[in-house]
Amino acid sequence: EGVILRAGEILRAHRGEGAIRAKGEGDYVTEIDERIQAFLVEEIGHFAPEHRILAEEGMGGEGVDGCCWVIDPLDGTMNFIVGIPFLAISVAFLEGGEPLLGWVYDPIHSELFHARKGRGSFCNGAPIVPSARRAPPLCVSSGFGGWLFSLGEGERLARICRKYGKVRNLGAQALQLAYVAAGRLLGVLNHEARLWDDAAGALIVREAGGNYSNVWGAPIFPLTKGWGGSDLPLASVAAPPAVHREILEILAPLQGGGKG
Repeated sequence: EGVILRAGEILRAHRGEGAIRAKGEGDYVTEIDERIQAFLVEEIGHFAPEHRILAEEGMGGEGVDGCCWVIDPLDGTMNFIVGIPFLAISVAFLEGGEPLLGWVYDPIHSELFHARKGRGSFCNGAPIVPSARRAPPLCVSSGFGGWLFSLGEGERLARICRKYGKVRNLGAQALQLAYVAAGRLLGVLNHEARLWDDAAGALIVREAGGNYSNVWGAPIFPLTKGWGGSDLPLASVAAPPAVHREILEILAPLQGGGKG
C-alpha cells in the first residue's frame, strides 16, 4: 500500500510536466506514465523478484499464469494531459489468473480504493458498497457504443439510455470501476478496456458486492491457463446485481460469447 501511495506522490509532483508521445491513433503515453511504471516495477521486484509483471507501457507479454502483478501506471492518461482531475494508478496481484489483491489510487483526491479476495472492499479504510438506488449515472465507454453500432445494434444503447437516463464516459476505467463499488456510479459498460484497466477494479467491485462479467454474462476471471490476450479488449459490464442482470437482458443476444 505504501508503494502505490509513493507512486501517487510522483504524479502529484510532476503534474503538467514531461514529454508526450503517441502510441497509436488517439492513444498517448507521457513521461509520467513511464516514470511511475518504472518505480512500481522496481519496488515489486525488490519484494517479489520471482513474480511476473504485466504493465501497460510495454512490459510482460508472456502471460499471467502463476503469480503476476498487473499495473496501469496512469489510468486516464488523456485526462492527465488536458488537466481533467479524474485519473488513477491501478495495481492488482493475480494468482492462477484470479485477482487476489487490488488497489486503485486517485492521488488527486487522496482516495485509495482497495480489496482483498474474501475480505471486502474499502476506500481509505472505510467499507464501500454499490448503490442501492437508481440515482447515480451509468458509464458507457465511447468504444462500447461504437461496437454496438458496428454490429447494427445501436438500438440496444438507446434502450440503455432510456432506462437509466443520461450516461457518462469519465475516461479512466479503473477509477470508474472503483466508483461503482463505492456507489458513486450505477455501472460501467466498456468494450476497449485491457487487463491492466480492469484487474484491480473488477476485484474491488466484486468484493463490494457488485457483479462483473463480460457482456454475455460469463465470468472474465479467473483467466484461462495460458491466457495471453493482454492487448485484447475485455468487453465488460460492472454493476450492482439487479442492474447487472437488467443490462445483460438488454444486450442479449449479441454476436459472439464465451469467457474473457
